[in-house]
Amino acid sequence: MNLPNLPTEDLKVIWDIPIEREARIVAKQVAESLYGGDSVKRHVQDKIEAHVTDKDVEDWRFFQGIDSSTPYCVADATISLVERYKSQLKQLQQRSEWRNDPDFSVINFDAGDWLA
Repeated sequence: MNLPNLPTEDLKVIWDIPIEREARIVAKQVAESLYGGDSVKRHVQDKIEAHVTDKDVEDWRFFQGIDSSTPYCVADATISLVERYKSQLKQLQQRSEWRNDPDFSVINFDAGDWLA
C-alpha cells in the first residue's frame, strides 16, 4: 500500500493484497477459537451496525464473509498476483522514488525464486 499507485484497478481494497487477506482469515480463525463463532458473528454485526465509516463497514463485511475453514495459501496468491502484474511492478522499480529502495529495488521479478 506504500506504492505511489497500485499497479491495477483490481487492487482497490487492502485485502486484495494476499498478506492482508491472510491476516483477516487468521484473525477470524483466532477469534472463533477464543470466543466461538456465534460471539464473533455478533461482534462483527455490531461493528457493521456502528457504521464508523463506509470503509470500516466494507472491511467488516469482508471479514463477515470469510469462511475461516477454507484453506488459503498466501504464497500461491502472492505468486499469482506478481505474475499477473510483473510488468507494472518492474515499471515501478524504475521510478526515481523506488530505484534506491533497499527492499523493492532489488527484487528480480523475472527470477523464479524471488519469493524465497
